[in-house]
Amino acid sequence: MRLIFMAVIFMSLFSGLVFAETCQHLEKFLIIGQVVEVKHPVAVIKDENGQKYRVRLGPYWFWKKRGFNLQPGERVKVIAIKKGRLLFPISIEGESSGVLRIRNDCGLPLWRQRK
Repeated sequence: MRLIFMAVIFMSLFSGLVFAETCQHLEKFLIIGQVVEVKHPVAVIKDENGQKYRVRLGPYWFWKKRGFNLQPGERVKVIAIKKGRLLFPISIEGESSGVLRIRNDCGLPLWRQRK
């Protein structure tokens, strides 16, 4: 029994260290630009150089619950993590919408976290 208990503690600590290591290596991107299109769960943002980015917004109910709304033409600042061709925002700051935090600094969605 003691051996099982020690194994569980070791695995818990080890998995936490691996996760922390992974979290520190996430490359974050800053995009400052204008919303071109919003079709939940994806928005298209065009930066000041004309580059377009597809940003994965997360579930619409999460946005609605927080009273946050993006509109085409709105200027935004997005801090995101890139996975493939999509960007997964940590936070979005809209010129008229305010700030919406979508994920924690490790990229885990806030709507999936327990309270």
